[in-house]
Amino acid sequence: MRKKCVEVAGLFLSGLDESKLLSNIWENLQKIDVNAQLLERYSPEAIGEGRIRWLSAVYDINEGPLYVGSIKVSGRSFTQIQIFSRMVPSDVGAFRWYDVHFCVLGGVKGKSKELTTTIKGEDKVDKLTWVGASLANRLNGDAGLKEVLVKFGLWRFYGDLHPTSSVRVCPDEKYGCARIVFRMSRKTSKDHEMLVSKTLESLEVAERIAQHIHTVVD
Repeated sequence: MRKKCVEVAGLFLSGLDESKLLSNIWENLQKIDVNAQLLERYSPEAIGEGRIRWLSAVYDINEGPLYVGSIKVSGRSFTQIQIFSRMVPSDVGAFRWYDVHFCVLGGVKGKSKELTTTIKGEDKVDKLTWVGASLANRLNGDAGLKEVLVKFGLWRFYGDLHPTSSVRVCPDEKYGCARIVFRMSRKTSKDHEMLVSKTLESLEVAERIAQHIHTVVD
């Protein structure tokens, strides 16, 4: 019997049924043979146990992030997929954009400087550069990752106080993980099917980045 997700904070604020969004992501992960389990909102297995109110490791306070839900994953270099919605201060209205976090559990305490990294020069493979310390150096040495990223499609996000790439790594010492954060575009955030599809497309990128994260946190 299919496991159902319980009530989700932020339901319908963006015009999307977020519980259905989570279920569809989970169902499609299973179709491509990803060992995944949809967690109930307050499951003790969920990172933060469904009680994340403001994720300061990732978000500016003006974005008003809301935790949507979690999917537990086995057999991959990341252990959980979490979905968040957020406001963009410069965007008119109450529209909520979506982010997909691929969470890598490990020894992140005291390693924020080593793990924090974002991208500049998103347009071309030869210009794409990870900016940061040791993790950035490892990612810059992965030529295959750069090609996958350009194919995936990157964009520059200017909606917060510190412009950043649509893909970045944020260490989260509070919850004991490193977060590979994919910020979805406005167009994708408005379309249920596009959100599901883009989440699945993120898997290959997240897996490659997660493998490099493990060299830092293990």
